[in-house]
Amino acid sequence: MNRSEFLNKLSIVCLSFSPFIKKIRIVDFNSPLPGKQTQLCPAAPSIPVPGTGYFIDMHCHPSLKLYLWGKRMWKQHPSKKGSNIFNLQVDVTKVIAGNVRGLLAAHYLPEKGLREELKIVRMLFPILKIFAPRFSNKIEEGNCTNFRQLSVMLDEFEQHVEIANKKMGIKKTGKDVIKIARSYREFEDNINAGIISIAQTIEGAHALGREMGNDPGESHLANLERLFERGICLITLAHWFQNDCCFPVEGMPPWNKAQLKFNWKYDPESDDKPLTAIGRSIVIRMMEIGMIVDITHLTPIARSEVFLINEKFNRPIVFSHAGVQSLFKGPKEFENFRFYCANDEEINNIKKCNGVIALIFMNYFLVGSDNHIKESNRKQMENGIGYIIETIQYIRKQTGTYENIALGSDFDNFGNSPADLKDSSYFPLLLERIKNIPFIREAEVDMITQGNVLRVLREGWKR
Repeated sequence: MNRSEFLNKLSIVCLSFSPFIKKIRIVDFNSPLPGKQTQLCPAAPSIPVPGTGYFIDMHCHPSLKLYLWGKRMWKQHPSKKGSNIFNLQVDVTKVIAGNVRGLLAAHYLPEKGLREELKIVRMLFPILKIFAPRFSNKIEEGNCTNFRQLSVMLDEFEQHVEIANKKMGIKKTGKDVIKIARSYREFEDNINAGIISIAQTIEGAHALGREMGNDPGESHLANLERLFERGICLITLAHWFQNDCCFPVEGMPPWNKAQLKFNWKYDPESDDKPLTAIGRSIVIRMMEIGMIVDITHLTPIARSEVFLINEKFNRPIVFSHAGVQSLFKGPKEFENFRFYCANDEEINNIKKCNGVIALIFMNYFLVGSDNHIKESNRKQMENGIGYIIETIQYIRKQTGTYENIALGSDFDNFGNSPADLKDSSYFPLLLERIKNIPFIREAEVDMITQGNVLRVLREGWKR
């Protein structure tokens, strides 16, 4: 294998989902990626005075690019349609340009299933351990040390945000520009003060630990309590692979899976499994102490269990980055992928508990097709704003209100970004289209862009 071939394979291993990348820079895994930083949009001099028209992104992953590649939020990064493997889509300049004043930053510890169940990764992992030890050590250990790995990720990100605040705010203007909030009050106060406010979340309950004995979840619960005290506001229970708490549905589009040679296929007859005993205890404890339960990636029967458990607590439940099943109209051979999205009964259950469905900026999970599916109109599938508007209108029709709709971009998780929503600076394009929805009022626009997330945090995050 020559160097070019090796780097191309390595890009796939590093959670890359883009089949179009032809050239990749040499990566020094022991230091931040080198290269010229390209400015795509002019830096705003300051964040606008709080009011209407701003955004809160309910699900994005800037910490993952920091954790894996050492990418810096205070630098400007290029972005493009499709997969952004090494590019940071949520840097401070883009966030300011997009008038995004709140971020729910999801910390994802890469799962051990990536090296155990993806044939490409399994074949190349021995090579990675030699030539890219820093990356190979970023994948979860698959035991009680998972929580330690997560804690390192949290520490690095919190320190990183402090540095970004000094470099872009305090040293230049004498004012804060970006801060982490450890309670709802801090989150709201930051926004009202004109500061980019970050609330931290966890994606995948595997980060609490795996296979930690027969203590019926006591170690998991202890780690959960530590996260709550640290200021974590939300946990997405499932992700791509089974953990001690629950089981997943399809979470990668079919072209991703084919490229990575991931052969597991969700079967609604055999794989629609409930929460485990540990999972039920975690959901109950989250609701008791006031952490938001995110049912994205979770099996339908387990989602039903969460709603049932919540009848006692009446907390807002969320899909932090999803679409709706009724608009999922892709090829029949991929019909089982629709279970990632909310069905009509779940949309109504979200309304009953005052929760939200935050719409993902990824066409495949909005309509069941994208520009990788040969049966699709590839040119038509390059943009995504129209599909987000269609989904907003569908949920509005089902519920009679805009009160249960939000936005969760999933930026920086190596997804297939539409051309008109490549990074955080593109939010204003979406705002203009939302404003053009027939008969929508300004107050309802604000619900979608930020008000519904604020309500969910206020009611569900008890810190």
